[in-house]
Amino acid sequence: MKGFLKKRRYFFISCASVCVVLLVWFLWCDVFKMTETTVFPGPVKVLTTFIQKLTQRNPDNATLLQHTITSLQTCLLGYGIGAVVGIPMGILMAWNKWCDRFIRPLFDLIRPIPGLAWIPLFIVLFGIGIGAKAMVIFINSMVACTVNAYTGIQQTRQEHIWLGDVFGASNAQKLFKIAIPSATPMIFTGLRTALGGSWMALVAAELLASSKGLGFMIQNARLISRPDLIIVGMLCIGVVGLVLDVILEAVEKMVAKGKKKKLLGINFLCGAVSILAFLVLWNIAVQGELGKMLPGPIPVLEKFFTSLVSGKIGQNTLVEHAFYSLLRVMAGGALGAGGGGAGR
Repeated sequence: MKGFLKKRRYFFISCASVCVVLLVWFLWCDVFKMTETTVFPGPVKVLTTFIQKLTQRNPDNATLLQHTITSLQTCLLGYGIGAVVGIPMGILMAWNKWCDRFIRPLFDLIRPIPGLAWIPLFIVLFGIGIGAKAMVIFINSMVACTVNAYTGIQQTRQEHIWLGDVFGASNAQKLFKIAIPSATPMIFTGLRTALGGSWMALVAAELLASSKGLGFMIQNARLISRPDLIIVGMLCIGVVGLVLDVILEAVEKMVAKGKKKKLLGINFLCGAVSILAFLVLWNIAVQGELGKMLPGPIPVLEKFFTSLVSGKIGQNTLVEHAFYSLLRVMAGGALGAGGGGAGR
């Protein structure tokens, strides 16, 4: 028990800091009534709004899940394209001096321009749909991925390159067997930095031009004076960003340590990408005529979460159906095992 507490002490300290903030917030707003609920609501009001917004579309004609999935879809689309373009470009610039001389001037010209400065131009070119916001995120993520991949390759120790020369390695072998593996930590640092920057740029873009998303929900709540809904949106942004960063950090640890863990990390990453790609393609497919026959992923997920604890499927909730099915399987297995034992 003592060893477990020692290993987890930093986790408990982190949880304690969150609990202290929630306690102070609760005492300030709900116990001592230092501010009006219409100005700064307490955690109880925010939690109530969060639960209601999971199933209710008012006041912005979308549920919290719809806003979150819309933001995630746009963010991951722009982020994925930015990573696919930025990482190879950074590696190529660092490894080949001719590519560096050709690409570097244009990249250095684009790099200082903040992503938000591109929003008016992209709105004119692509409208207020997913294209404009995805392009803003692409610029942000591409720059971060390129810079970190470039730095990682540049920091490859010259002794390792010389060792490759001694064993007769080709230029491509030195790149893929020495330079890229040694630059993996920096590449993942770029991916994590780009993910955080992409999420922030997306929300800012949605504040200016969007019809759905967490940024749009916050902006709409500001216009109708709903601070509880604003805080719900802010907390969702923080939680989703934290979850994405934790997932990417876990993949980094699996890829960077050992062959088995590396293989596991690659499989996990490929599985997550394939699932996300399937959901995005499914959502795009149902926008046309197919949407009249097949529901999209957002209504399906909404129905799932609603029926999980409250919505009825027949006479029971989804949890109750699953529990009864598990009991039947366990009872059948027990009877089968008993019959087999009696036969022997």
